[in-house]
Amino acid sequence: MARFSSPERQAERISRHLHRIGVVASIRTANGYSGALKLYAEWLNQRGVQLENGTREQALQYLDQRSEQVGQSALNLDRQAIDTYRCTYQSQTDKLPVLKSEETHALKSRAYSQEQIKAITMRQSEPYQLATAICASAGLRAHELFTLCKGTKEQPPSDRDWEASRHVRAKGYTYTVVGKGGLVRTVKIPYDLSEKLETLKLATPRTVTDRGIRYEQRYDIPGGNKVSASFTSASKRALGWSRGVHGLRHTYAQQRLKILAETFQDYERALRTVSHELGHLRPDITLIYLR
Repeated sequence: MARFSSPERQAERISRHLHRIGVVASIRTANGYSGALKLYAEWLNQRGVQLENGTREQALQYLDQRSEQVGQSALNLDRQAIDTYRCTYQSQTDKLPVLKSEETHALKSRAYSQEQIKAITMRQSEPYQLATAICASAGLRAHELFTLCKGTKEQPPSDRDWEASRHVRAKGYTYTVVGKGGLVRTVKIPYDLSEKLETLKLATPRTVTDRGIRYEQRYDIPGGNKVSASFTSASKRALGWSRGVHGLRHTYAQQRLKILAETFQDYERALRTVSHELGHLRPDITLIYLR
């Protein structure tokens, strides 16, 4: 397909063509696809990639980042627009999975108590017990377990105006993880959990794939969908229900906000600090975690 002068121009031409050939039924949908493809093309261009050369993995990375920036309806539109483009112009038949908006997902999730977390981990095998404990103590997303790296030399934090008070009163060793949109942030893992984790350090990093996205893994610890499945199964056995492993981030947010608000006597500063510790691109997402 010919290249156009800008992502906006290219997206407009593509959406009009999709409508003209009957792939997209309405002008309204075509306009929605145009906006979605423009943003995706701009994201690819920032990485030196043309829209026509975008890969499935890049599409998943983009949607993963968007899942924190927009609600479920907008995220679904993005996925549908990209899938339609891939199918029509790249002859791809492997449709992208449905991702959940973190905003929508957060509204449906609630924190676990420490007693509930303990009951859940007792019903998990040892590798998954450690994975759950690290997620709970450091506020990690399940897929971020794949990206754990001790210190900040190998994997420096992303360039961002980080709140200087991150990790105040948090005891443990500093690690980095890669979150949504490739944002690298520091986390604190308690000393005892770090000691267990270091016994699982790989001699050579390996590449793993979860939900179609590749990660460089430095520790032989489960992550991603396997951790989510283990946690959900164990929670149902222990409690009769599950709010998902994502609920551990709610627990972390609520506990840290309480500690930091007492320390700073400044709620806004405490909220901003917790938001940065969680790696949120939008601080208002953190408010949802506090319900």
